[in-house]
Amino acid sequence: GKPVFLDDTCYFVGSHNSAEADFLYELFNSDLTRQFLKAVIFTDSKRPVTADVLNRIDVKKVAERLGREKELTTFMSEGTIESNGQGLLVFERRG
Repeated sequence: GKPVFLDDTCYFVGSHNSAEADFLYELFNSDLTRQFLKAVIFTDSKRPVTADVLNRIDVKKVAERLGREKELTTFMSEGTIESNGQGLLVFERRG
Protein backbone atom coordinates (compact mmCIF):
# COMPACT_ATOMS: atom_id res chain seq x y z
CA GLY A 1 0.00 0.00 0.00
CA LYS A 2 3.01 2.33 -0.25
CA PRO A 3 4.36 4.05 -3.35
CA VAL A 4 7.57 2.81 -4.91
CA PHE A 5 10.40 5.24 -5.60
CA LEU A 6 13.17 4.14 -7.95
CA ASP A 7 16.45 5.78 -8.85
CA ASP A 8 18.32 5.65 -12.15
CA THR A 9 20.11 2.39 -11.29
CA CYS A 10 17.00 0.22 -10.98
CA TYR A 11 16.16 -2.51 -13.46
CA PHE A 12 12.59 -3.18 -14.49
CA VAL A 13 10.99 -6.24 -16.05
CA GLY A 14 7.62 -5.38 -17.51
CA SER A 15 4.71 -7.76 -17.81
CA HIS A 16 1.41 -7.71 -19.63
CA ASN A 17 -0.78 -9.05 -16.83
CA SER A 18 -0.67 -10.13 -13.20
CA ALA A 19 -0.35 -13.85 -14.01
CA GLU A 20 2.78 -13.17 -16.05
CA ALA A 21 4.16 -10.88 -13.35
CA ASP A 22 3.55 -13.54 -10.68
CA PHE A 23 5.22 -16.20 -12.83
CA LEU A 24 8.32 -14.07 -13.47
CA TYR A 25 8.43 -13.08 -9.80
CA GLU A 26 8.49 -16.74 -8.79
CA LEU A 27 11.25 -17.56 -11.28
CA PHE A 28 13.43 -14.62 -10.27
CA ASN A 29 12.91 -15.26 -6.56
CA SER A 30 13.42 -19.02 -6.75
CA ASP A 31 16.19 -20.64 -4.74
CA LEU A 32 17.86 -21.57 -8.03
CA THR A 33 18.08 -17.95 -9.21
CA ARG A 34 19.07 -16.71 -5.77
CA GLN A 35 21.89 -19.25 -5.58
CA PHE A 36 23.10 -18.21 -9.01
CA LEU A 37 23.07 -14.53 -8.08
CA LYS A 38 24.82 -15.24 -4.80
CA ALA A 39 27.60 -16.95 -6.78
CA VAL A 40 28.14 -14.12 -9.28
CA ILE A 41 27.54 -10.99 -7.18
CA PHE A 42 30.38 -9.26 -5.39
CA THR A 43 28.69 -7.86 -2.30
CA ASP A 44 31.53 -5.48 -1.54
CA SER A 45 31.07 -3.69 -4.88
CA LYS A 46 29.48 -0.24 -5.04
CA ARG A 47 26.70 -1.70 -7.22
CA PRO A 48 26.73 -5.48 -6.76
CA VAL A 49 23.77 -6.14 -9.07
CA THR A 50 24.60 -4.88 -12.54
CA ALA A 51 22.98 -5.24 -15.94
CA ASP A 52 25.76 -7.68 -16.86
CA VAL A 53 24.87 -9.89 -13.89
CA LEU A 54 21.15 -9.75 -14.68
CA ASN A 55 21.80 -10.48 -18.34
CA ARG A 56 23.29 -13.82 -17.30
CA ILE A 57 19.94 -15.08 -15.99
CA ASP A 58 18.44 -17.45 -18.55
CA VAL A 59 14.71 -17.56 -17.85
CA LYS A 60 14.24 -20.55 -20.15
CA LYS A 61 16.75 -22.59 -18.19
CA VAL A 62 15.36 -21.49 -14.84
CA ALA A 63 11.85 -22.50 -15.93
CA GLU A 64 13.15 -25.85 -17.22
CA ARG A 65 15.08 -26.58 -14.02
CA LEU A 66 12.00 -25.75 -11.93
CA GLY A 67 9.73 -27.89 -14.10
CA ARG A 68 7.77 -24.84 -15.28
CA GLU A 69 8.70 -24.77 -18.97
CA LYS A 70 5.08 -25.45 -20.01
CA GLU A 71 3.98 -22.29 -18.22
CA LEU A 72 6.71 -20.29 -19.95
CA THR A 73 5.69 -21.78 -23.30
CA THR A 74 2.07 -20.82 -22.62
CA PHE A 75 2.99 -17.21 -21.85
CA MET A 76 5.17 -17.08 -24.95
CA SER A 77 2.44 -18.53 -27.18
CA GLU A 78 -0.04 -16.00 -25.81
CA GLY A 79 2.39 -13.29 -26.78
CA THR A 80 2.79 -11.92 -23.29
CA ILE A 81 6.40 -12.88 -22.62
CA GLU A 82 8.36 -11.91 -25.69
CA SER A 83 10.46 -14.63 -27.24
CA ASN A 84 13.15 -12.42 -28.73
CA GLY A 85 15.78 -10.37 -26.99
CA GLN A 86 15.42 -8.78 -23.61
CA GLY A 87 11.70 -9.45 -23.27
CA LEU A 88 12.56 -13.01 -22.31
CA LEU A 89 15.83 -12.19 -20.59
CA VAL A 90 17.60 -14.93 -22.48
CA PHE A 91 20.96 -13.78 -23.70
CA GLU A 92 22.35 -16.54 -25.84
CA ARG A 93 25.39 -16.16 -28.03
CA ARG A 94 24.50 -15.80 -31.66
CA GLY A 95 26.77 -17.21 -34.35
